[in-house]
Amino acid sequence: MTASSRRAAIATFAAVAALGAGLVAPTAYAAEAKTTSDATLTWSLNRESNWRAYAPGTFNFLSAGIVDKTSAGDSVEENEWKQTDGNVSIEKKQADGTYKAATWAGLKTTPDGKDLPAAYSATGEGSGNRVKLTKGSGTIDAANDDAEISWDGAFTVVYYSGLNQWYAKDLKLTVTNGSGKLTATLGGWGTDMNDTSKFSVLDEEKDVEIATLSNVDVKDDGTIVTPDFNETDVDGQGTMFKSWPKPFLDFVTKTGSGPYWYASGGAADQRKAPAEIQVSYTAKAPEPQATVPDAPAKPTATVAGSMADPYQVKVDWKAPAKDGGSAITGYTVTLTPSTGDPVSQDVDTTTATFGKLTAQNVSYTASVVAKNAEGSSAASAASDPVTPNADPADKPSITVEPTGDIDPAVENTFTVKGTGFTGGAAFYGAYAVVADTSKWNAGRNPTSADDFVKAVWVKAADIKDGAFTATVTVPAGSLEYGRTYVVGTTAAHGLSLTDRRLDAATAITLKAQPQSPVTPAPDQSTGDGDGTDSGTTGGTGTTGATGSTATGTTNTTTTAALSATGASVAALAAVMIALAAAAAAATILRRRNA
Repeated sequence: MTASSRRAAIATFAAVAALGAGLVAPTAYAAEAKTTSDATLTWSLNRESNWRAYAPGTFNFLSAGIVDKTSAGDSVEENEWKQTDGNVSIEKKQADGTYKAATWAGLKTTPDGKDLPAAYSATGEGSGNRVKLTKGSGTIDAANDDAEISWDGAFTVVYYSGLNQWYAKDLKLTVTNGSGKLTATLGGWGTDMNDTSKFSVLDEEKDVEIATLSNVDVKDDGTIVTPDFNETDVDGQGTMFKSWPKPFLDFVTKTGSGPYWYASGGAADQRKAPAEIQVSYTAKAPEPQATVPDAPAKPTATVAGSMADPYQVKVDWKAPAKDGGSAITGYTVTLTPSTGDPVSQDVDTTTATFGKLTAQNVSYTASVVAKNAEGSSAASAASDPVTPNADPADKPSITVEPTGDIDPAVENTFTVKGTGFTGGAAFYGAYAVVADTSKWNAGRNPTSADDFVKAVWVKAADIKDGAFTATVTVPAGSLEYGRTYVVGTTAAHGLSLTDRRLDAATAITLKAQPQSPVTPAPDQSTGDGDGTDSGTTGGTGTTGATGSTATGTTNTTTTAALSATGASVAALAAVMIALAAAAAAATILRRRNA
């Protein structure tokens, strides 16, 4: 079955299958083309190119590479001929049908070592040499009989031992749907066998079709095809003969060898038809084309923190399911706040941590982009939002016992119960404090720990669902009359100086201040009447008018003055009452200073 008939059968089968399936045609999927990098092409061109030439002692043969020609009479010598050149070599058929490297001597013998037949002979076998090109590369789609393979390198076609000479290089095989061509860049030298004085260097011509191919059966390991030898207007004047492709014939005509490439009714016509072309290769499924990675799955964001930095967000994710055929080289993680500008960082692991997120009650979402050598993926879905420095869920509140009748003279213990102590402000826990309101009260920033009469740290681990119970003990003598105090709470550690969200305060009152007794006035009837009586305690000055520092002279001076002026006893009594009051005041002052 030919390639075209096979394709027709497949098409018929597909149509019948579609009808049998309720007129629902199956989806057609194009077979993926395979690649090759080791394609080999072998071709002897035709028998004429491996035959004895008509001029005595000359031959037609093939050489690897480009053999230069400098004049019309310049022939190819043994030292110029090349068995191999780069990816091109010349092989000779052996008597057993195998091929080996050609030799200069073998150009003139048959495969079994005999001399070549006479040039005019219509029968016999030529030298059996062929050109071999290796390391061709391209694509193959055997299912559709498509192929495109190119070879580097050149070979030279020598007629009459070099009196006529041209070369082909950079061959390319192109087959589409079973039909195709072999093209090459052709170059050579213009000569005329009837006028050996004529000589020229021909310009190279690219992409010249040197073989037309029909019914090419492309397989996964190669193909064998004999080029067409079709009727062609060989001279542009309607002269129709079987010929090689017209573009090729036009070129070789410039070299002077045109008649050797089309049948003209002579005995040598059977040597002019193209020989079969053999192409072999290893077809490989193409390497996947690398692309950017798939987007990572939705990442997980969690609130994290440390004693040094309480407000952090940790982002974790998994590598994409598909890396696009190129290894993942890293990730870009972006943290987007509910207010403010996003921040990003590049990492080479599947975790990232963002710190110092101190903004109060701001939530964050995270997204991740994966990167490889081809570029960056689409961004992942955003994580669920997290708030590292959240406000308390409920306003913090406290109850305090006791709150009244506090005796400053003794040690006092206050029991503080709190609720609502949640959120970022409670990261370190809280302080339960007793404070002088002139230094601190709820809503006011303290300047240091010295602003508190007493403070107790309630650790974060001791706060359960926002609730805690703590006690604060104040030593005796720490509270003073004449000042006001509160028992309250603040955020702990460094947050206590700036974060007021855990502030709460309850006023406490001190018990009534005790009053000192009043000293009674002295009895003046015990005096001696001479005006020198210093009073009951005048010797020490305790009750004297000048207070605790008096020497006892004040009373004596006062009595003398009253006597000197002749004051009445009633007036003296009034003075003594005043002195008694002054003495009582001095006693109270001493007790306060004690």
